[in-house]
Amino acid sequence: MRKRSPLIETGVQSLQINLKFRERIDSTNLIIEETVDQTLANCNLVMRNSNAVNKSLMTWRTSLAFVVLATLIMMFVGWLISNGLLPIRQTIEHSEAGLKFIQVWIQLAIAIGLVLPIIAFIAWFKRPEIRKIFGFYLLLIVIQIATEQIVSEVWLSSLVVVIGTLYTAFRVWQLWQGLQLIRTTQERAQYRLVSSVLWLLLLFWSSNLLVLFTIAWPSVL
Repeated sequence: MRKRSPLIETGVQSLQINLKFRERIDSTNLIIEETVDQTLANCNLVMRNSNAVNKSLMTWRTSLAFVVLATLIMMFVGWLISNGLLPIRQTIEHSEAGLKFIQVWIQLAIAIGLVLPIIAFIAWFKRPEIRKIFGFYLLLIVIQIATEQIVSEVWLSSLVVVIGTLYTAFRVWQLWQGLQLIRTTQERAQYRLVSSVLWLLLLFWSSNLLVLFTIAWPSVL
């Protein structure tokens, strides 16, 4: 048998090495493609689950459960105040400067926290997701106002601060869930104005929490 020349032998070896290298590259590319596909599938699953969770939180059951819980907490705190078991006044005692600030803040709350969401609710009424967000938002606003009016007139005016704190904290969470719902929708590019309104409301009610803890609570302690 004729023996191969060193040049041919080297060429064969190089070809074999190239073939093995290409096989490894193809195998690596296949692994990368499978990994990317799996990652995208997981991301889509997470987005669907997040969307489903956010939708499940925007329900009558969740809203009414909070109203019941807030009412029970308010009644319990009111009972403790009435029996002198909590160091909280039965009436609100604002300073003159504090009273002027509260009056201005209430007007701002009506404009930003009530009128603006009503306009948004009407403007995007045909959009189910947006209608749900602003619908439950306005529902709790109305319940809060009614509760504060009744409690301050027939029981303890200082409970308005307790009620405001509970409802504001829930409202901040509610608006954040609304933003997450808008963010995960497939038409989020069309909802930029809605997101801007929700961010404005979130900023305002977060600021309202600061007002409650720095001005309202000291007026009843």
